[in-house]
Amino acid sequence: MNKLTKILLVIITLAVVYSTVSDIYSDTSGRDNFLNATNPSQQKEPDLIIKGIHLTETKGMNLTSEIQADSGFIYQQKEYAEFDKVTFCFYEKNQPMLRVRADNAVLNMSNRDITAEGKVVVSAQNDLKLETETLSWQTGKQILFTDKPVKITNPQTKIKGHGLKADMKLERVKITDSVTCVIN
Repeated sequence: MNKLTKILLVIITLAVVYSTVSDIYSDTSGRDNFLNATNPSQQKEPDLIIKGIHLTETKGMNLTSEIQADSGFIYQQKEYAEFDKVTFCFYEKNQPMLRVRADNAVLNMSNRDITAEGKVVVSAQNDLKLETETLSWQTGKQILFTDKPVKITNPQTKIKGHGLKADMKLERVKITDSVTCVIN
């Protein structure tokens, strides 16, 4: 079990033991719409709601990833977590490699795969900026993908298209349909 999953499970256990879950419940109307749209068959009520999240994951002494979110909804039975107004940052040699900001995201706690939705903006080390409505990534394969419209920009180039598959550093990117490119 990775450190992020362990941290989330410790938080859940503490909340249950001290019976504080009811104290941190608040307005969840946006969460219900997002949950029904992305996981209609999943557990309906979270085991835990957390406000103001900042989690870091390390491997040895090296920072590997960070999650910051306004709020999180943990579904222990189904092994997933949802985040609102979220930023994921992935690191290589303690340096930011990729930063993803999104309105909402779902993290599969068993395999660490993530799907971000809403206004998704990705910034990479190589000055690339990717914008789309939905972006998923498979942690094990280290790939990003979407079937939605995408826009990729850097200071010299603007690329638009539909659908994308890329590596985590955005060094190898394949846009699957309707590609247009403008070079300054």
